[in-house]
Amino acid sequence: MAHVGVGSRLASLSVVLPSRNEAGSIAGTVREVMAAAERIATRVEVIVVDDASEDGTGEAALSVGDGRVRVVRREMSRGYGAALRTGFEAATGAWVFYTDGDGQVDPSALTDVPQLLATADAVVGFRVNRAEGCGRRFNAWAWTLGVNVVFGLRARDVDCAFKVMPGEFVRGVRLVSDGALISAELLAHAKRAGLRVATIGVRHRPRRAGRASGASLGVIVRAVRELLTLSRRIRRGE
Repeated sequence: MAHVGVGSRLASLSVVLPSRNEAGSIAGTVREVMAAAERIATRVEVIVVDDASEDGTGEAALSVGDGRVRVVRREMSRGYGAALRTGFEAATGAWVFYTDGDGQVDPSALTDVPQLLATADAVVGFRVNRAEGCGRRFNAWAWTLGVNVVFGLRARDVDCAFKVMPGEFVRGVRLVSDGALISAELLAHAKRAGLRVATIGVRHRPRRAGRASGASLGVIVRAVRELLTLSRRIRRGE
């Protein structure tokens, strides 16, 4: 795995932005993430995964006019996890950072990542002052608790879309989740691989545009079903 010295810049960083129908926010998110990434990495690339959007999300991302921004188009949406895996496959950086195209997670916390990577192998965020209703906050708390019990983790916020991991790790690990379980699966594999994980608080903001889908009944049912299936696979040693 790659390592970072105290005060060092990252040699290269791939930013992966899974996005579905985020035309109203993706350009602003790309600009903001690029600015934050440039402060900590010598080489930066941004990969926007246009997950079968119907509103011109990919075109909006390219309107930023920066050659370091690539759009990978998925013609059929199979879920958040499948989109994220597509982004990981396209990433070339020594380090990979992923967040969401809606811009709700403030990427400015990237500034502290190199210092944390001096003594850790990965950095994962947890949302502070969450800009969501009580129902979504409770769902997130219950989901994190369940995932921690199933996989033996100590995560504070499993689904926080702020994770920096070695590129070698995310490209080499065999991820199978198509839906919302992908974040939990990543952390479970990181534990099994012996990665030292540092945590960092990140600011959470209201949506700029678009509509959230993470709390829909279909997404929740799918995530729970995938969690039970994946836990059985792990118990069988797969």
